[in-house]
Amino acid sequence: MLDAGAARALAVLCVGVGLLWARRPAPRAAAAVVLALAAGAYGLGRQRDAARAWPEGCVAERTIEGRVREASLGPFGMRVDLVDVRDVGSGVPKAPKRVRILGRATPPGVQALERTLPGTRVRARVRLRTARPARNPGAGPAEAALERAGIAAVGRLVHPALHVRVPDAAFARPLAQVHALRLRLGDRLREAGRAGALLRALALGDRGAADAEAREAFARLGLSHLLAVSGLHLALVAGLAFGLARNALRGSAALCARWDTRRLAFGVGIVAATLYALLAGWGVPVRRAWVLLLGTALALARARNRTRAEPLAAASLWILSVEPQALFLPGPQLSFVASAALAAAPWRPDDSSRGLGAALRDLLGAAATAAAATAPIAALQLGRAAPLAVLANLVAVPWTGLVLLPAALLATAAAALPDTAATQGLLALAGWTASWTLRAVESAAGAVPVALTEAQPGRFALAVSALLVLGVLRRRSLAPRLAVAIAVPALLAWSPPAAVQPPPPRVVHLDVGQGDATLVQGRHAAVLIDAGTALPGGSDLGRRRVVPALRALGVSRLDLLVVTHA
Repeated sequence: MLDAGAARALAVLCVGVGLLWARRPAPRAAAAVVLALAAGAYGLGRQRDAARAWPEGCVAERTIEGRVREASLGPFGMRVDLVDVRDVGSGVPKAPKRVRILGRATPPGVQALERTLPGTRVRARVRLRTARPARNPGAGPAEAALERAGIAAVGRLVHPALHVRVPDAAFARPLAQVHALRLRLGDRLREAGRAGALLRALALGDRGAADAEAREAFARLGLSHLLAVSGLHLALVAGLAFGLARNALRGSAALCARWDTRRLAFGVGIVAATLYALLAGWGVPVRRAWVLLLGTALALARARNRTRAEPLAAASLWILSVEPQALFLPGPQLSFVASAALAAAPWRPDDSSRGLGAALRDLLGAAATAAAATAPIAALQLGRAAPLAVLANLVAVPWTGLVLLPAALLATAAAALPDTAATQGLLALAGWTASWTLRAVESAAGAVPVALTEAQPGRFALAVSALLVLGVLRRRSLAPRLAVAIAVPALLAWSPPAAVQPPPPRVVHLDVGQGDATLVQGRHAAVLIDAGTALPGGSDLGRRRVVPALRALGVSRLDLLVVTHA
């Protein structure tokens, strides 16, 4: 009798053989979809099985060794993911294959674990516990993603200095030099303070660079996607490189006579986007966006204007088969829904003689389409609504593509050069640009009431929003799409939250790690006892867990806050 894993592997093999033998396009397409589904289900099942390797409720202190898959330092402290983990010495139960190490930033004078290059093998003394996601109302998708990522245990260093790097073969870390360069450039940009953090986020893909206040301001305006390197950033870089290369190549009569300079310019754009993707860390979101951009560029280079959905379908199949856990995360969902909505929108032929006004209308229509399509997912997954996202993106996206992102890339290039007056001037100019952008975003976000951005919608509001979005996707005129892009987030923000049983009066004990935060909620008042730990350089559990839970429970204000200890 085959077990579940062997049965899934056999299914993948059978579909793969059928895909190779199919002679017609339709059977090949169907076989590709089935193969992607089978491979994704098999991979996801294996990871979920691995995530259950550590016993529920088990806490143990161990010396482990593993390879760093990702290391970062953000507003919530450090996070280091280890794979291929093994015990150093004996111990029961055995350490799981994947472990996540969390904790505060390493103090000065100690080798920082969060600065370890991906691919490096490390040995550390950690205290492991079950990677159990918080089961609070309004728990975010990141909390529930541990099992799908195959992470069975979460650990903390017993002491910040109790870890060493194990010598390993250089071929095991093909991107080590790139990651080392990113660390050096990040250190140089960090000297610019908050402005440098924005530059690092845009140029180096440092998702934890921006502080909580900046993230909140961008989120209120519906601009959070600008802080995380994604398809938009790669498209901006590729488009800028394509435009510069096309103008330069058209000046050569010899090249124009022998080659299609547009295709050559497409190649330059793809190379520029690939270098930018490497500089941004070549993480999962960046790789996903690169595949989508490559497919789109190939379709455009072949002048296949009627196949806008093919690159999206190819990228979807690749992610479905290789990284199925990404389908449950808000980032991929928002990216693919926005791309699908733009692909389904009425096509306008590319005619440069239409003028600047028509181009601005197209830009506004694209922004409205993407904002309307992604609003229900943002409200459901992130608990956020941004009624002003269309107008904010209409200003922020061109500013980012034409000014802020080039400034970040120039600052990064200057940081790689020796310290001279010229490089200092470039860094100062880029820092001023980023600082001015932060002030403008925070000022605009301060004028938006917080109540407009909070969204924990019920099923009825989500259904109405989805129907409104579907109703305008095929409309060619701009006014309906713009109206829906503003109305849907407002509807989601002002609609009653999804009901949580039992109804008030009730007492809810919230999981905040060590200890509890207790909410006593009546029909007309709410009392919160404690709010979780918030330590300098560490995780703010009040912001991460308590605030989303209060929103999900329909608490808009607290009548009393009780603190039982320091």
